[in-house]
Amino acid sequence: MQTEAELDLPDSPPPMSFVKILSGVLFRPRSTFAEHFGEMSQPGKSWLLVALLALLLVGASSALNASVIMQRAATLFPGAANQTVTIQGAEVQAPPQVREGAVPTQEGGPPPQVSALAAVGGSVGTLLATLAGWFVWSVGLLLGGTLSGGRSTFGNVFKMVVLAAIPLIVRSLVQFVALAAGAPPLLNPGFSGFLPAEPGALNVLLRSLLGSLDVFQVWNLALLVIGLSVVSRMAASKAAVLVLVIGAIIVLLGSAPAIVLGGFATAP
Repeated sequence: MQTEAELDLPDSPPPMSFVKILSGVLFRPRSTFAEHFGEMSQPGKSWLLVALLALLLVGASSALNASVIMQRAATLFPGAANQTVTIQGAEVQAPPQVREGAVPTQEGGPPPQVSALAAVGGSVGTLLATLAGWFVWSVGLLLGGTLSGGRSTFGNVFKMVVLAAIPLIVRSLVQFVALAAGAPPLLNPGFSGFLPAEPGALNVLLRSLLGSLDVFQVWNLALLVIGLSVVSRMAASKAAVLVLVIGAIIVLLGSAPAIVLGGFATAP
């Protein structure tokens, strides 16, 4: 009777390194996903490092962006009462004139101290939103892929969603370096700056849609399509439709409160 060592079983490839996953997902995603989630592959723990790096950079860039906004607001409006404004999906403290585009009403005197608690709170909110987004994407892609004839597991889909977020890591790194170098803060994410900040449900919806899209987000969506087609073993066309539908649903649900309030604002 042959032992297991004598059966000459094929050796499974070693787990992919952290650097190999980063470069592979960015520049050759299909082969990287196929190698990472293949039948004989050992995924390893590199995806956890990607997740931690994403959370670290997203939180750091969000906190720095909020801090720059509050510092400038405190300098321009030293006598204004603080109110919450939404910055990249998180609420931070800033004077109301920042949203309204008003000119400073008071000049002179030293600027007040900027609260670090608000920046930290905004960063924590961004981190929680990122984690929730990964979970929602994973559940939606798993259910949609299964209904479309694909087959996978929640663990593999979740890991794929995390790895597909590598372009967003690049975006957060670029934003952090730019802000640290003195660039102006980001008030209108994505392509939402092309639309006027006017009330109205339709305008709010369009700003939400454009605000969720930029070059890096489009890159992320493309990687989700490629990753889903590999992980769930389904056609790329089906994966593309599923990713677009789930992305639209997420944007609609996320902007629903603002859309309702915008509709009330324009009601007679």
